[in-house]
Amino acid sequence: MTKMRCIATGSAVFGILFVSDFLIHGLLMKGAYEATASLWRPMGEMQSMMWTMWALYLVDAIILPFLYSKGYETGKSSIGQGIRFGLAIGLLMSTGMSLGTYFMIPVPVSMAISWFVAGMIQFTIVGVAIALIHKPNLN
Repeated sequence: MTKMRCIATGSAVFGILFVSDFLIHGLLMKGAYEATASLWRPMGEMQSMMWTMWALYLVDAIILPFLYSKGYETGKSSIGQGIRFGLAIGLLMSTGMSLGTYFMIPVPVSMAISWFVAGMIQFTIVGVAIALIHKPNLN
């Protein structure tokens, strides 16, 4: 694994998460958030805390390619492994986020389901991107 390939993989993960979160939460689910506005921090406060999301993207950009490389199987399709990895990570991350938040905050079940589905799609895309860029057993 070259240094440039590590940087490219991490950058792709960071970028995919940043853009997809904007599309999911900033556009597609905007109405659902507006309908439940009393549950959330004011927009200005969330914007001032955006650095916490960037920190999350950075951690994911470092950890996810590392985890992918640990489960990489030589001789198997990279894309298939990326999909498998993305679905596994999506299940882990999306279940915790959607069900955990649904348990703690009185959001509609439809919102929790939307978070889960969106997260599964998001992390599957991330898994495929990692598979396309990150070649653990190649130098």
